[in-house]
This record gives sequence, structure tokens and C-alpha cells, in this order.
Amino acid sequence: MSENRQAAPRPLRDTLARNTVFNALGRVWEAVLGLFLMAYALRVVGDAGWGLWSLVAVFTGYAALFDVGVGSGFSKYIAERAASDTTGRGISAVVSAGFLFYTGLGAVMVILGWLFIDAVLAGILTLQKGSSAAGYQIEELRFLFRGALLLFAANNCLAPFSAVPVGLQRMGLGNAVAAAGSVIKAVATVFFLATGYGVIGLLYAAWVAFVFQAVSGVAVALYLVPGLRIGPQWTDRHTVAQLFHFGWRAQVARLANVVNFQTDRAVVWGLSRFGQTGSVGMYAVAESVAAKMRQLPGLLVSAMVPAVSDLDARGQENRLRELYLRSTKYMAAVAAPMAVYFIGCADMLIRILAGTQPEAHQAAWVLRILVVGYLFNLLPAPGVSVVLGKGRADVQMYAGLISMVVNIVLTVAAAWAIGFYGIPIGTSAGMAVSTLWFFHMTRRLLQVPLGTLFNVCLLWPCCASLPGGVACVAIQQFLRQETTLLPNLAGAAVAALVLGFSYMVLIGRLPFLDRFDADFLLETLHMKRVPGFALFTRRARHV
Repeated sequence: MSENRQAAPRPLRDTLARNTVFNALGRVWEAVLGLFLMAYALRVVGDAGWGLWSLVAVFTGYAALFDVGVGSGFSKYIAERAASDTTGRGISAVVSAGFLFYTGLGAVMVILGWLFIDAVLAGILTLQKGSSAAGYQIEELRFLFRGALLLFAANNCLAPFSAVPVGLQRMGLGNAVAAAGSVIKAVATVFFLATGYGVIGLLYAAWVAFVFQAVSGVAVALYLVPGLRIGPQWTDRHTVAQLFHFGWRAQVARLANVVNFQTDRAVVWGLSRFGQTGSVGMYAVAESVAAKMRQLPGLLVSAMVPAVSDLDARGQENRLRELYLRSTKYMAAVAAPMAVYFIGCADMLIRILAGTQPEAHQAAWVLRILVVGYLFNLLPAPGVSVVLGKGRADVQMYAGLISMVVNIVLTVAAAWAIGFYGIPIGTSAGMAVSTLWFFHMTRRLLQVPLGTLFNVCLLWPCCASLPGGVACVAIQQFLRQETTLLPNLAGAAVAALVLGFSYMVLIGRLPFLDRFDADFLLETLHMKRVPGFALFTRRARHV
């Protein structure tokens, strides 16, 4: 009998659905709470303070590139070891290798950070006169950046333990810990900001949340794997080689993500330094809102890699192909209407968060442009999970290279030719080109023609979203003179209801859902318990 505390085997569809629901509930809670916290923090620390905090995120984002992608393989290899090992020794080898590697890497990075941070901050203060860092003493900035570096190193050491519930497909426990941590972080953030700590208070709150997540994350890992042991004697060269071999390819994709999701802030800061219009803080607000749009649909594939690893090990190519088509179809069904909503309601959403902050209208246009790019970034996510589960990290690597190169070239060219708006345009264009190339590669790898992918997965969700999108634009135009919170909040809520209802009606009548989809929604996800939901699947049940 296995020592790992795992539930009895379930059909793949049920397991994926259960874990995806857990992930969705956890991330929706975090996203909603995060938006409210961002609005509160923006009002307390101001545009400049929030811009400085976003630069700290850029700093740690680039620091994350030095781990050679080791963490990307944790859940995959934990899932593989759990399938063949009942003692916990295989999982101990993965967790020990990750913990020891990140401990050593963190020590080196913290030492280097302590030695060179003053030179970095001197450059920032010299170049960023009148911007985010203005008004802060060098001692405060040193404390902030060093504290963020320490937190980054500590979070890395926790990553192997956090991957245990993911690899064992017990996402419910992992998300319960994350949700509790987000509540603690919210309370700590309000406390530290309300008591006058400013931007430093955001760092303190992050540390409070980390301590809770570290204690609970390790406890959950030990509960799921009672035989889990940590130390050099519990790992081996083969495990280390696997993590590095898989990780360095996935690292290229992470580098592309840093370029796509972090570097644009630095370019905005550079333009502001040379007199171009544009605010790092307001750009960060728009980017944060767009990231929330990207976050929820991304949860649809959050449980796929361990499941794909299992199918690939059994040689079930037909089921992998079916999983790829279905998951891409569901991704488009969720991502397309969300993108239309964020584009149509951009001004209202920015006013909810930023109120009468200067350049709020500019941030709304940044949001619209980024949402288009993030939609392209979301659509291949199911395919990425499939190729990673099959061990083909090289496909994601080349897609990341394409995205990164195109992003840099177009962002620089567009920023020079257009100015501020060229930055999000370059970012979105890089994502679009990368996505088209990735679909071409998965056509060869998974034998799914591009025409089939477009007709089955992408066409109808886009068509069904358009009428509701028009309604969103109309509501926003009606409230275009309103800058206060409640009218914009009410308008955004009404727009969401109108678009959601019209989309459900249309997608149920268009040739998109089939009988499998109807059974999955009604039976597996138990949507039949929602009054009236079965009406939307009437056509699909008779296909």
C-alpha cells in the first residue's frame, strides 16, 4: 500500500475537472482580493510609490532567470515518481534536489546583491529624477531591494514543497494554503499601509504571507508524502540531470515571459526619463488588470501537465490529441469573452482602480492593447501543457525565443516610431507571432490541422462574444464622464452580466458544443444544479 496520501484513482476527465475547479476557486479569490488591494495601495502610496514597487518586481523577475529553469520540472517529475514509487524515495529525490539547489543559488544571489545593490540604486536615482524613486532616501531603497531579494530567495526554496500537491494532483490542499495566505497578506498589507509604512509596508506584508505559506506548505508536503526526506543523501545525479535537462529549455520560455511581462515597464521608465509621456505606475496598473484577465483562463490548463505525463508514459496518443483539442476549445470559450469584456470596459476598470489619477485614459488604451496580446498568449497554453507533459520542452523553448526576439525588436522600433503606445504594441505583436508558430509546430507534433483547430476551437467563441462586446462599449460611453467609484463599478458589473448572458445564449445555439461538452458541463462539473443552465446546452445534447 502506498504511503502517499492520494485519493482513489478517478477517470482522467473527473480528475482534471476537480483539480481545475480547485485551482480556479483559489486563483479567482486571489485575483479579486489582489485587485482590491492594488486599488487600496495605489491610493495610499500613490502613482510613484506603486511604480517603484513594480520596479522591484522587475528586479526580482530578472533575478529569477539564474535558476536555469530547474523549478519548471518539479511537478512533472513528482508525478512520474509517484506513479512508480510507493516509498516516497523518488519524490524525496526531486524535492531534495530542488531545495538544495535553490538554497545554494539563493545564498550566492543574496551575497552578490548585498555587494552590488548600491551601484544599481545609484544608477536608478541618477536616471530616474522626478519619477518613481524620487523622494526616497538611498537607505529606504537599499532596504526595499535587499528585502525583496531575500524574499525571492526564500520563496524559491519553498517551491519544491509547493509542487508536491500539484504533482500528486491534490490541488485542493495547495489552493487552500494559497487562499489562506492571500487573506493573511491582505490583512498585513492594510495594517502596514494604514500605520504609515508606505512602500516598505508592501514588503513587510509579503514577508508575513511567506512565513505562513512556508510553514503550511512544508506541512502539506509531509502530510501527502509521509516518507518525504530532505538532504543530499536523499537525491541522486539522475534526478538532478533530469531537472536541469528539462529546465534549461523551459528557461528560455521564462526569459520570454520576463521580456513580455516585465521589460516593458523598464522601457516605459526609460521613455519617461527622456521626456516622453507615460507613467510607470499607471502602466503597471494597466498591466496588472490585463494579467487578471490572463490569470483565470490559464487555470484551465493548470492541472494538465501531471495528467499528460501519465498518458504519455502509457503511449495513449489518441487521448492526448483529444485532450489537446478539448482543452484548447475550452480555453477559447473562456478567454475570448473575457478579452472582449476587458477591451470594451477598459476605461471603467481603470477608473475603478485609479480614480482620477493622471493618465488614467492612457492606461485604458494600454490595457486594451495588452489584452489582445494576452489572448494570443493564452490560446496555445493547452498545447504547451501537452508538449511539456510529453517532455518536449524544446518546442516551448523555440516559441519563447521567437516571442522574445520579436518583442524586443518591435518594442524598440515601435517605441521609437510611435512613442509610449509602441511598447504594448510590441509586446502584443511578439505574443501573436509566437502563438502562430506554436500552432504550426503542434500541427506536426500532435497531428491537428490548423483549419481544424480554428473551426473547432476558435471561431465560434469569438463570434458569440461580439454582441456583448458592443453592449460593453455602449455602457462605457454612457458613463464616460463619471470618475467616481460606484458608477463605474455598477457599469462594469452590468456590462459583465449583459455580455455573460448574451454569450451563453449564442454559444449554446452555435455549432460549438457537442454531446461530450454538454455531459462534461452538466455531469462532471455539476452545472445541472444551476437553475436554467441546461437550457444553454439543449442543442449540444441532441448533436
